Amino acid sequence: MANPKGAPHNLTPFQPGQSGNPGGSTQGMRRKIQGRFLENLAADFEAHGREAIEKCRESKPDVYMKVCASLLPKEIDLKNPLDEVDDVTLAAVLAAVRAVLTGATGTPVSSGTDQTQGAKPTH
Repeated sequence: MANPKGAPHNLTPFQPGQSGNPGGSTQGMRRKIQGRFLENLAADFEAHGREAIEKCRESKPDVYMKVCASLLPKEIDLKNPLDEVDDVTLAAVLAAVRAVLTGATGTPVSSGTDQTQGAKPTH
């Protein structure tokens, strides 16, 4: 909130490189605390993790499922890579594959849309 009497005369901005909280926590201390916490958490999980998971699943299935869901990716890219290929190119690739298969088997390869696919040839 602004001072109704105007700006106090005894306040000056901090000089470059001067901290506004010289006795405060440093970034190094935060990393040290986080590191210790994660080490302790890992040790506890190593000793009791499986049992804790089983107990949670049995007594609080809603919490268990929330944890499971939180581990899944937030978005799944279901994009089909063939969507970017035009129909002419797809037809050319399909024709080339059919030609290779026909050459390997000696029999023409069906498009998969006719009803005789898989039927035994009649002589």
